[in-house]
Amino acid sequence: MYSTSEAKLKADDAHMKVESNSVSTAIRLYKEDNGGKVPHSVSYTGQMLNENDTDPSRKAAYQEVMQKLVTGGYLPEIPTSPSGSGYSYMVSDDGTKAVFAAALNITTSGGGGRSNKNSCDFIVLDSSYGSCSIEIGPLNCSDITYNNQTHKCFDVESYKWGGVCRINSVNGCEGYSTSPSVPDEACSWITDPNAPFFCPENETHDNKTAVCEIDNSVCSGSSNSDYCSCI
Repeated sequence: MYSTSEAKLKADDAHMKVESNSVSTAIRLYKEDNGGKVPHSVSYTGQMLNENDTDPSRKAAYQEVMQKLVTGGYLPEIPTSPSGSGYSYMVSDDGTKAVFAAALNITTSGGGGRSNKNSCDFIVLDSSYGSCSIEIGPLNCSDITYNNQTHKCFDVESYKWGGVCRINSVNGCEGYSTSPSVPDEACSWITDPNAPFFCPENETHDNKTAVCEIDNSVCSGSSNSDYCSCI
């Protein structure tokens, strides 16, 4: 019988958070080795699969997907939550993004605290990014050495030269991106805080690369209640 003592629940939550991060890392490595595709069951893209799903075929699909990570050497075994029903997994329709969700037990465990049900029922399309390191060319991302598990590289230039970075003259001359696939942080180099009334875009035509820290190991579900790893 599954114990529900507070100490046990807290320990289980800590275990699930650690295991969720391991699964997230495994999926990212799998994605890198498989042409940008995450492990998935073709019949169940866009649907949340629980490890103990009441639908036998959906439960089998969860096992099938996790087994791909084990077979590929990315995980030592299929992840199983302490309760046997705390883990869920969903893949976007195009097979390139995923959510691995752990339903935590205690509100102070860091899952949001509104419920203990899996509610990460959407795919986060845009990763969030921390600080970016800017390199001035002639270089592009293929010339830069960086940890692609913790950072992502973007080739950027001033919009004036056909790139994606522009200046917002209404908001303190902050640089921003015109592309949905490039974060605003990658355009921080174009910011000109000394020109509050006129914001000339950087006119140098050197290629620039922005290596940005990925800050998306944990994301929110629809009720902000679960520990959700978005890949």
